Amino acid sequence: MAQPLIVAAAGVEETRENRLKTVARNSYYSAVFWQLIRNEKLRPPTNPDGSITFSSDGFLKLYNTCRVPGEEKDEVHGYFKTAAEGDCPQTVAIIGRGRVFYFDFIIEGQILTPQEFLHVLTIARDIIENDSVKPGVPILTCDERTSWAKNRKHLIELSTDNAEYLKIVESAAMTVSFDDNEPTDYSEIAQQSLQGDYHSRWNDKSSAMVSFRNGKIGLVGEHSAYDGTISVAFSSFLLLS
Repeated sequence: MAQPLIVAAAGVEETRENRLKTVARNSYYSAVFWQLIRNEKLRPPTNPDGSITFSSDGFLKLYNTCRVPGEEKDEVHGYFKTAAEGDCPQTVAIIGRGRVFYFDFIIEGQILTPQEFLHVLTIARDIIENDSVKPGVPILTCDERTSWAKNRKHLIELSTDNAEYLKIVESAAMTVSFDDNEPTDYSEIAQQSLQGDYHSRWNDKSSAMVSFRNGKIGLVGEHSAYDGTISVAFSSFLLLS
């Protein structure tokens, strides 16, 4: 699933200059949404008159979830837990040009401020754009599933460190992809969110925010984890925030 996040509808200019600020704000409110679900404070969906309450189970797969490739069958691995169930990863993965960075977005019980998100994103963006490295693991996640399953297995067999790093990304709560493309309209945003720069994607993640060079934003959801209505609720929350 892919959709443009039309931040212009909320009065935010979609420009190159606003790119990191927009991602920082969206990341902050995404963390707020994560915390609402984790603390079981998110109002469940209902029909118009409120007489029927629908299941909110799909929201538990929006964060901290990954589709792990198998040579015969993939599996959805969920690492999200409510606060009552225990601890779960509080990590953001940043991916761009084959590089992967990660950081915790909750420090001493508090979500990072938008300004703190901006600081971390700026550091990662500068490294991505100024360091020349060979293509990394992210592009392998865009390969045919059986091939990716074999490559993932090989990486784990090479080193226990590889297994640890894979788990960090796969269990991360949120993913931000820095994409060098510059889509000109919302149809292109949706298309390039799915089929853009493969070096900036971890296609197995249940959800990802795609930041394009010109300030446009796309959201991607992994449909095997949850239904599209979850993505709509999430994007609506971001824009209303």
